[in-house]
Order: sequence, then C-alpha cells, then structure tokens
Amino acid sequence: MKTLNAFLNPVKSVNTQFVVSERFVEDGKAVPWELKVLSSAEGEIALRQAYINGQIDDISQRYEYAARCVVYPDLTDAELLKAYGVLKPSDLLRQMLTDTEFARLLVKCYEINGATMNMQELVDEAKN
Repeated sequence: MKTLNAFLNPVKSVNTQFVVSERFVEDGKAVPWELKVLSSAEGEIALRQAYINGQIDDISQRYEYAARCVVYPDLTDAELLKAYGVLKPSDLLRQMLTDTEFARLLVKCYEINGATMNMQELVDEAKN
C-alpha cells in the first residue's frame, strides 16, 4: 500500500560551502560562501523579478537566482549594501564579484539545484 510518508518527511537539503573568490580573506584564509537549494517558490520569485518591460531579462534572472541561493554572506545586510553603494542583493553581486567569480558562483548554484549549465555557455552568454 502506498503512503504519503515520503512526501510528509522529505530529505532536507544541506547548505553548501563554496569559495567563490580568493579575494575575500579572513585570518589569512579565503572565506567560503554558504549556498542553499531554492524552493520552487524562490525560483519563481527570482524569475518574476527579472521581468523588464514584460520580458524576462536573462542576465537579470541569473543574478536574481544566484542572490537567492546565497545564505552567507547576507546579501540583504544594510552595511554590506551601503559599502558597495547598491540597494538590492542582485546588484550587490554585480558590484562585489568579477565576471569570472560570478560565473563560478552561478555554475555552483545551478549545480546544487540540479540544473546544468557549463562554463562555456555562461561565457558565450556574457559576450552577447
């Protein structure tokens, strides 16, 4: 007999530690970022926030998606946002990371969420 037990007690996702950049150092060591798996609702919010003039902006969607995956550093922290002169977590990523660092972060976000996108696809997209 089938039960709903598996749906009532799903395996919890574990956050992932990941060094995005060697530039963020504390006590002589690169500080790892903490990333989480997004729920369907969080992914939908990231997608909705990327609408510009009624169309999805692919680049904005990627920044929104990555920003929602980041648990640490807290991209909503007022001091951090002020330090980079931005108001939104997605804009903070734009300011604090290099292109390569962001691509590395995005690939890891897709990876932990079960999606695939290789580095060459990201590079080609960035060139356009």
